[in-house]
Amino acid sequence: MSGDRRSYNVIDRIANATTPEIAIEALKDGLRALKSEYDRFKEKVKYLPSESDVEKVIKRFLEDIYYAKIFASLVFVWTPEEKEKGGE
Repeated sequence: MSGDRRSYNVIDRIANATTPEIAIEALKDGLRALKSEYDRFKEKVKYLPSESDVEKVIKRFLEDIYYAKIFASLVFVWTPEEKEKGGE
């Protein structure tokens, strides 16, 4: 990824999505970029979400698009350390 601007663009797309499909497409793009970074620089990427984590997020987006806005807000405060403590 080319700096934080691109990753924030994905979050903005999720936050501003008007349909679940748009939010899911932005999520897919973000995950693809994260995986690419992980493949190139493993030591810089501290966490990759599990298939189960991604599935939960997608189900929420499909349930109510408002969850995309919540997700986009929480992504700025969530840390990989919280995952180790059991946070979702």
